[in-house]
Amino acid sequence: MLPQEQPRLINIKLSPAELAAADSSWSGLTSLYRGQLELHLEESSVASRAPCEDLLECLNGSRCLLTELVGSISSAASVSAVASVSTAATTELSISLSAPLNLNALQGKYKSLVAKIRPLEDSWASVLLSTRSSPCPEKQDDGFETREPDAAEGRLPAYPPPQLWVLDAKPGSRENDLPDFFWTASAVQQVIAQLQSRDTGDFEAQWPELRRAMEEAGASARHWWEVLLSRPHEPALAEFAARITRKEDEQFVIQSRRDLEAVALMLPYAQDTLVKVKASLEALRSPAWKQVLKHHTGRIHLKILDKRPDFTPCDDVLQPLICSSSKIKSFQGHIRTEAGIAALASAAAASASIHIRVEAPLNLSALHGKYAELRVCTPVLHTAVAAAPLPALPLPVLQVLSPGAGTWEDVAKTVLVYSPRCKKFLGIELLQSALSEEEERLLLMLLHERNIRTNDAGATRTEPHGAHKRRLRLCEDPPATFSP
Repeated sequence: MLPQEQPRLINIKLSPAELAAADSSWSGLTSLYRGQLELHLEESSVASRAPCEDLLECLNGSRCLLTELVGSISSAASVSAVASVSTAATTELSISLSAPLNLNALQGKYKSLVAKIRPLEDSWASVLLSTRSSPCPEKQDDGFETREPDAAEGRLPAYPPPQLWVLDAKPGSRENDLPDFFWTASAVQQVIAQLQSRDTGDFEAQWPELRRAMEEAGASARHWWEVLLSRPHEPALAEFAARITRKEDEQFVIQSRRDLEAVALMLPYAQDTLVKVKASLEALRSPAWKQVLKHHTGRIHLKILDKRPDFTPCDDVLQPLICSSSKIKSFQGHIRTEAGIAALASAAAASASIHIRVEAPLNLSALHGKYAELRVCTPVLHTAVAAAPLPALPLPVLQVLSPGAGTWEDVAKTVLVYSPRCKKFLGIELLQSALSEEEERLLLMLLHERNIRTNDAGATRTEPHGAHKRRLRLCEDPPATFSP
């Protein structure tokens, strides 16, 4: 079938033995398929201990996209094969390790990684014993202490942070029974400590040996960020960290204030790099944020984390966008003022996806023509306010937050206040609604009478739409005149 048709997704749930029995079909699939692939190579009840090596190595040279893998890996060749079809945006890995294994080849190649180990088994014991009896690091002439890692030692990628599951632990097990999966991080911290003890004016002489020590430690781009933050005034270090980040990740990801400070130092050397921000307001209220926007000339995804249930406006964080060359590709946050809207509009790309939470009606006309998708989340308006029509094109989605029981008339008023002048929405959603079925019917009738419509067909109705959401579908056909 594959030569003629390419399904979007193929999901395979078989034991390794069953898949191996269909070896020729599996090899043909990996060579022909170009869509998304999910692999569950485990028994239905107990995690399979059977090797998947030959099966996974068929992925080398494949043009498929691995979105999920659940199975056992025991060789570097299989790790490399998995990495060749994995991406940071979509791949979720759950890997059982039958013995210590270096997984650094997966660095920057997954969305999530779970490594499952059984360190009390015999297959681990000899390796753990040999690594603990290794000689102490030798001091190099430059003062950086390094130790070449044993090829059999376990290594986990540094970023994104992986999960480590320890299985079959027994009473009396100690920390020493665990392999040092994070040797790289320890080695990098050792290098940083030694670097900080050195004369800052002698960096040029230290640079070659610093690179050697970091390479021997298996350092990732994220480790170089930490080195950069320890020596923030070294242009050569900032430029190198920027270059290795672009090579590994093709983007800068900001999730904390330290990330923000590191990216601010690197951006002058990689100004058009994609920037993804998923951080709190506290992290972004820093001079480093203004430096990022000063130097950045590429696309930016800005998601301001909402850690508190109350309204937390980010207008002050948006103001530097006015003088920036950054282009907002997506935005999610709370905005209180029209000045905040104007700042966002000044940097929004024409294809932007914009999700805004407001506490009161705002004039959003500045966003007209500035987005491909607009979602506005508002509380129920219980008092009369002036109309604040949303931009009409493209059609927006209105989300009404937490309608209480008996508030259907106020919900209707809220929808009418935000209704575009054309009276049509892409969609209307009730989030965490306590309205009864009868109240929803009355709400639909009132809105339909006022000529409010959504981009739907069929009868006017309400439907579940994801977790804790109700979708109002207002069509040309009126709602039922009685409760079902």
